[in-house]
Amino acid sequence: MQPTLFARAGACAALPSLALAGLVALAVQPVSAANFTAADSAALIAAINSANATPEADTIELTTGATYTFTAVDNWWYGPNALPPIASPITIEGHGSTLAIGGDPVRLRFFYIGADPTSPRTYGYHTPGAGQLTLRHLTLTGGKAKGGDGASAPAAAAALGWVEPSSTKGRLLWIP
Repeated sequence: MQPTLFARAGACAALPSLALAGLVALAVQPVSAANFTAADSAALIAAINSANATPEADTIELTTGATYTFTAVDNWWYGPNALPPIASPITIEGHGSTLAIGGDPVRLRFFYIGADPTSPRTYGYHTPGAGQLTLRHLTLTGGKAKGGDGASAPAAAAALGWVEPSSTKGRLLWIP
């Protein structure tokens, strides 16, 4: 029995060294951008939250030609928003999909894009993080916001960063 005990003790003594070696190996791994796939509205919300958890630019791929409908408030960053705040660089590849505000909300916009707290233009803003949003091949419809009376499509393109072969119906609101 004693040889078994010694063998276990030796194996156990080696575990902390192996664990430490694993931690060192993990520490030097670079963080890389991620791609997420969102097949429905709940998956899109989860993908934005996951993308916000990394500082790298991430891409979210939507299902070709799908409609993603939102009827409830996800957060209240400077007003009611259908989707989580954009707090990191994110590209949404729409593949001809549509984001729609369904039902009859009093007011609900699609996105709040976080300000860069280090920028002189937005110094002191309370923000979830410096966000940047690129929309590609995506239609937005039904968004509604009061206050700044929204933005026209050209102004929205400037405010969002890039809106590439996309269309907007209704209004988008961005607070600089």
